Amino acid sequence: MQILDTETNSYTDTSAIFIPNTLEDYKVWKIEKIYQQCLVDVETGFTSESTGYSFPLNKDYMDNFTQAGLAFVLDPDLEGVPFNTTNYGLKVLNREQFKAIFKEGKAHKENLLMRYFGLKAGIEDESCDTIAKAELINWV
Repeated sequence: MQILDTETNSYTDTSAIFIPNTLEDYKVWKIEKIYQQCLVDVETGFTSESTGYSFPLNKDYMDNFTQAGLAFVLDPDLEGVPFNTTNYGLKVLNREQFKAIFKEGKAHKENLLMRYFGLKAGIEDESCDTIAKAELINWV
């Protein structure tokens, strides 16, 4: 069955609506929901402040970052690695550009994960003792 959300003027499948049996059930569900939102933000990626290039941080791109980093480590004479950006297409990154972008991507991911763990701790805290209190803790 579908219901109309009058705020967004869209339909929602009611089988996707979670109805908790207990506060603990709700907390487990809420933590997973926030974690999934965190992953979406991680994978959406970042724009490098040092180059202006944008990169997603999905599994394929993370693998590419790892391989490019290893290429620089294994070949000290390597001058650059080709890397696809989401806003400027294929670019060749020199060693210094790559190091700066790698650090920025790492910081992007770590900041989002730290935010997630802070929210998770708030939900797990004993002072969060009602569903209403847990509902106040959100990713956005």
